Amino acid sequence: MSDKIIQASPIGFVSLDESSEVVSSNDVARQQFGIEKGYGIESYVHDDDRERLSVFLRSADSTIDCVVRFENKQKFARFIKGPDDSALWIQDLSHQKALERQLQTALTPTRKLTRDLRHITATALSYGELVQLILDDDTPLSVKAKDNLARYQGQLMKHLQAAVRLINQQDVSAKSERKHILIVDDETIVTEVLAELMRSKSYKVTSFTDSGSALKAFEINPSAYDLAIVDHHMPGLDGLTLARSMRLTDTSLPVVLCTNREEVTEQDSVQQVLKKPIDIDQLMTTVTELLE
Repeated sequence: MSDKIIQASPIGFVSLDESSEVVSSNDVARQQFGIEKGYGIESYVHDDDRERLSVFLRSADSTIDCVVRFENKQKFARFIKGPDDSALWIQDLSHQKALERQLQTALTPTRKLTRDLRHITATALSYGELVQLILDDDTPLSVKAKDNLARYQGQLMKHLQAAVRLINQQDVSAKSERKHILIVDDETIVTEVLAELMRSKSYKVTSFTDSGSALKAFEINPSAYDLAIVDHHMPGLDGLTLARSMRLTDTSLPVVLCTNREEVTEQDSVQQVLKKPIDIDQLMTTVTELLE
């Protein structure tokens, strides 16, 4: 394949030597993933993926998905082996993953739909029980019982049909582009202030003062959140432990850690460390940049 085609390719391309060191990389590999020659290809992926990538390079497998670290950000990427195993094509999957999350969110039923369906089905089940009581009676049905049976069966079908119509009427298109921020701080006043600040910027907010409860809620529906702001020192799970636990579930979640400890810096589990007392302008700038 000519160098001209490789350089013009819309996806990254790198060639490797026998020790998996990068010998050359095209413009996309350098600009989108920061991959330069002279470094081992494993050094560009998240720590959790390094061993997987190393095994992949020695295996007969042709593709693997990993998280690439670049400019304090993380990207989902697909590595595809070239014909002679000494080259890799690298495809950015970040937009695809974002679309998958958006579609998953769009297909999640709203609270109103869930409530309405629960009411309709509960009513339908009540009529179903009345129908069953009449049918279970061994005595011959009286005229009144037959009338009641017909009426209850009619109501049962009416409510079941209403439930079907309600589901069919739902718009399954993608929901609003409002970003959803998870805020966790054991101090109620701090949580409330941050929540109102984010809502004033049109962000959707879910907040917790208990880190354990926050983690449970996150694990139920991790794709619902676009960013997390967590306090460092909290009873139970501290902020770093919470961040690591959340990112084990969703490695793409940006986490901002607020701390008063000088020795804490950006680590694998957090994208930004803000020192207390928090500078609001700096916080908002950080949130905007991480959500872009």
